[in-house]
Amino acid sequence: MLAAVGFFALELHDKHALVALALISIIILAAGAVPVTRPSKLVETAAMVSFSMFISNEVVRIAWFGVVNALVARFALPLAAQWSLWGLGVLAAVGFAFAFHFAIDNPIQNRIRAALKRRTVRRGRLQPKLGPVISIDG
Repeated sequence: MLAAVGFFALELHDKHALVALALISIIILAAGAVPVTRPSKLVETAAMVSFSMFISNEVVRIAWFGVVNALVARFALPLAAQWSLWGLGVLAAVGFAFAFHFAIDNPIQNRIRAALKRRTVRRGRLQPKLGPVISIDG
């Protein structure tokens, strides 16, 4: 909590990238240090989809706002319509990230897990419990 307050106080006065990065790191580490008392499948899925959002967000943004800018220029859309299209762009990015996760990322993760499983069985080792290739435990 103290790191968050320090970060926002720092940002109010001026930009100090290195100190801000250190404070953000402390916030992330502190959030991962808290044990989960009530696991949520929705939160777990959203955490895994965040990687897909990271991968696909820029592509969706460029495509979406390229079309939106053309529409605004062609039809002189009012400000309210432009903000509505911006909101729909956020929903499109989230929707695309979920589709990317379930159609592309998840099948690739499953193939990697299966290949790792076959490799360890071939070597005669005991089979470890394989989870996500990218840790979501923090």
